[in-house]
Amino acid sequence: MEVEEVEVKKEKKDKKSKKDKKEKKEKKEKKEKKDKKEKKEKKEKKDKKDKKDKKDKKKEKKEKKRKLEEEEEEQEAKKQKTEENSEANEETAEENTEENTEEANEESNEESNEEATEETQEESNEVTKEPATIFVGNLSYKMTEDWLAEEFSVVGEVVGARIITDRESGRSKGYGYVDFADKATAEKAVKEYNGKELDGREVRLDFANAPNKSNKPKKNYNNKPRSAPSKTVFIGNLSWNTTEQTLSDMFNEYGNVVSIRIPTEKESGRKKGFGYVEFEDVDSATKALELSGTEVDGRNIRLDYAPERNNQGGNGGNRGGNRFGGNKFGGKPAAPKPQGQKITFDD
Repeated sequence: MEVEEVEVKKEKKDKKSKKDKKEKKEKKEKKEKKDKKEKKEKKEKKDKKDKKDKKDKKKEKKEKKRKLEEEEEEQEAKKQKTEENSEANEETAEENTEENTEEANEESNEESNEEATEETQEESNEVTKEPATIFVGNLSYKMTEDWLAEEFSVVGEVVGARIITDRESGRSKGYGYVDFADKATAEKAVKEYNGKELDGREVRLDFANAPNKSNKPKKNYNNKPRSAPSKTVFIGNLSWNTTEQTLSDMFNEYGNVVSIRIPTEKESGRKKGFGYVEFEDVDSATKALELSGTEVDGRNIRLDYAPERNNQGGNGGNRGGNRFGGNKFGGKPAAPKPQGQKITFDD
């Protein structure tokens, strides 16, 4: 009897021991499973944080780069505007001086004054029909000349568009110019679309040149050259009717002309209103500058030395579907990029 009790007790003890071992094992497995899960969650959380930090750093770097580009672009635009204003102020001061001199001489008789007034009114009407150019700042770096011309063609007739680029990299500097067929259209563009959005940026518009206070023709500008002396002379304010032969006849009197170039639009062949005359030496070019202010085909030409290296406009880029203020400019074909024509003279 006692032996049976001992065996029963032993059996119960073995069962309890097995049960405890099983519970202990299950508890251990449960703990390992929990630790493994926590470790996995911790790793996922860390990876997620690292990914977010990496993304934030990338975004911050991109934002810094964008701000730096905008600052550079604004500095370039301010520099360009300052140069234009300086040139415009000099021309305006000269025009005012000549206007005052002419008015003083005209006071001698009433009839002369009346004729001068009528002529001034006629010339003023003609000026409004002459081409006018506006400055366009804060442009997208994807903007192309054709795209820019097409956006503004909804305002009126666009005769050309230029985007200023870096001389070495060819990258857009973020600003350019649009040439309109008449001054009224240019004024409308500046008034109605300054500050409107184009390709995600609010563009800044202004006149590229200050308006003239006097429309009276001038016999001579008496301008001092602003550029460093060179063998090539820049000719501004050319009539669209002026030919290379006309310029050859004029400038050959001052020295041996090597070549003459009047830049034109690529497809239409329409002249851009300026040109270049290259002489064999700098002395000849210097003598030719005395022609500045001379009337050629109805316009008073402006002369200066041409820089050794010319800035070239134009920039590539994919066109987007952006609009000004929600209403897309369009409806007229974009103006082609300008291309020069050059003639060379034999010795």
